[in-house]
Amino acid sequence: LSQRRRRRARASLAVLDKPGPPSHRCSRTLLVKRAPRIHMGKRDTKAAKGKREERRGKGAVKTGAKTEKANAKQEKRRANKEDDEDLQTLIDQHAARPKADVKDEVVPPPTPRANASLTPHPRLEELVLFGGEIFDGKKATLYSDLFRYNLKRGEWRQVSSSPCPPPRASHQAVAVPSDPPTLFVFGGEYSSPTQSQFYHYKDLWALDLLSWEWTKVEAKNGPSARSGHRMVLLKDKLAVFGGFFDNLRDVKYYNDLFLFDLGFYQWTRAIIEPGASCPLPRSGCQLVAHNDSLILFGGYFKKKAVMKQFNMHTGKGSSGGAGGGSGAGAAAASAADADEALEVGHEFKDMWVWDSGRGTWSTAKRSGRPPSQRSGFTMVPDGPRQRLICFGGVHDEEDPESESLHSHFYNDLHIYSLEQGKWFAPTDKARADGEDAAAGGGAAPMELASAGEADSHAPPRASTSNAAAAAAGGGSDEDELANGLADLLMDTGGKRGKRERRRVEGGVGADDASSVYGGTSVAASERDVPLLPQTPCPRMNAQSAVRGNQLYLWGGLFEANKDEVTMDDLWTLNMSKLDINRPEWTCLGRGTVAPVEPAAAAEADSSDEDDDGGPPSGEEFSDSGSEFSSSGEEAEDGGDGEEVGGAP
Repeated sequence: LSQRRRRRARASLAVLDKPGPPSHRCSRTLLVKRAPRIHMGKRDTKAAKGKREERRGKGAVKTGAKTEKANAKQEKRRANKEDDEDLQTLIDQHAARPKADVKDEVVPPPTPRANASLTPHPRLEELVLFGGEIFDGKKATLYSDLFRYNLKRGEWRQVSSSPCPPPRASHQAVAVPSDPPTLFVFGGEYSSPTQSQFYHYKDLWALDLLSWEWTKVEAKNGPSARSGHRMVLLKDKLAVFGGFFDNLRDVKYYNDLFLFDLGFYQWTRAIIEPGASCPLPRSGCQLVAHNDSLILFGGYFKKKAVMKQFNMHTGKGSSGGAGGGSGAGAAAASAADADEALEVGHEFKDMWVWDSGRGTWSTAKRSGRPPSQRSGFTMVPDGPRQRLICFGGVHDEEDPESESLHSHFYNDLHIYSLEQGKWFAPTDKARADGEDAAAGGGAAPMELASAGEADSHAPPRASTSNAAAAAAGGGSDEDELANGLADLLMDTGGKRGKRERRRVEGGVGADDASSVYGGTSVAASERDVPLLPQTPCPRMNAQSAVRGNQLYLWGGLFEANKDEVTMDDLWTLNMSKLDINRPEWTCLGRGTVAPVEPAAAAEADSSDEDDDGGPPSGEEFSDSGSEFSSSGEEAEDGGDGEEVGGAP
């Protein structure tokens, strides 16, 4: 712009050289000739003033937005500091407890909880359960207790000592077969009872699995405070990937990889070359160590989505008011929409491999039939057979316009072959068997027991379905419990399920159900204790561990009638004899599962109708028996949909 102005000035000046007197030959006189004046019309003063006012208005809006943004940042920092100080006070009180000797005693099974860690002992036939949380709809309770489960005796023991890590959930724990064997716990989160404040940890603790004493590891340059991350043992290092930080004001997702040297007790961050491929930030993914590599699958990410509305006058979409607009008002509306944008979750389906030798990420080969789009599933390695096993999960379908959430829960198994790079899923025949079992009256709804019948956090049991009741030919109220259990066996499939379907098709009465269950016939009045189910119900965030050829599954979460239900049942599966079409689960502990009578379920449904003024959106199993929908709609497989912000 300055060069153009100089050229115009030179064009309007006439420079003339006139020789001076003989004695002044060396001097030159510069004569300037003015350019002719061009007479123009009178300027439009009103239009100019209007433009200046418009520019000033835009500048004021921008200045106000910047000031408001700066003030908001300062307010967030101040509020974060206050929250951290409040929660830090509670954490300091926990850390200030006097030192106490180790106490190891036999106790009942742990109370229901979610987002805990379940780790196999490197030497003993035991599982170690630490931490976790439970939310009853009003109050959140976090734990710092430690339990041992003896696999041979089926016995729970609680180990208490001080000092120990503060209460936390969504942390990670890894057992190292060192001398002595050690359990490392990193990160996690802590919240106030009302969940109005959150605190994320970045500390690392070590538990001696022989003396059962805790030690806090002091190491610098480690990962930032986070939860929902993943940590595994990679040769002689601990590998920590991903996670998120959310204190209800700031939300951050991570895709960094940290390695902790177990020999030198030092943190190092894996450096990714600029432009190199790597997974997108996420939490809740699954991470498994295989040889010298890490295998990453799935994950969850939440982003803000600004609603766009169609402007009928301009024919374009706008993110401001209903009529769009321009100028200062549109800018202010756009800024307000950005602040009030809805948060939309995204479930990843990509698969990555980290080469520890090269220090690079690469996408993994993925053919076959991978799991449908979901999050909250578990994935464990089956080393002798060179495969990975996935179980359960949930798929959330969010509607930004109505701000509603429809969730589909799963209890199916998927296998990934590490040698072939191929996914294997249950066959269509197995799904068809589940549909045949549920044909005739729909699926059995999952209901919660009332406060007088079971614990307030007890997971639901499948109540009697219309199909099973009709096939059994009716019966008394006492017989409905047996019919419900028969229907549960029908849904599970396998040999017992086939026998049950043949029994129902043959018109056998409810009193003959003992021949299917494998026990002796008992009177209806004596059927107060429900039999153990044959397969885990659909769930998310179940705690899993592998010991030898056995896969152990404990607890998990699902939603019923918009309530969050936490389970505490314990299951095992022999991976050496695994058939994903007919997995033979063994229930080691039913937990606090309690059945609900059909009359009570009908009463609850009628009360929901009266409150909502419409039909209830109850939860129900899908026809395939492998999904559970909390939206009242039929659950479907997500398929291979297009990913938003897929892997580079």
